[in-house]
Amino acid sequence: EEMQMQAQLIANDLLSKPESLKDSELIKLKRTDPTMHALVTSIIDDIRQQARSEGGAMLMQQQFGGGGAPPV
Repeated sequence: EEMQMQAQLIANDLLSKPESLKDSELIKLKRTDPTMHALVTSIIDDIRQQARSEGGAMLMQQQFGGGGAPPV
């Protein structure tokens, strides 16, 4: 559980960095701690998937409306 929390922190930190720096950090992590690397990449994938889903839902709402009162 502690490892999971640490992996979450690392993933959040990496996602805030430029892509090239993130990749470099992930490569270093893979060499030093393959287990943590696997956890971090899994969390990053989950975060990206969730962002894609939320973005898709927002796009659908923008294009087709949704909820709220009908226009008068």
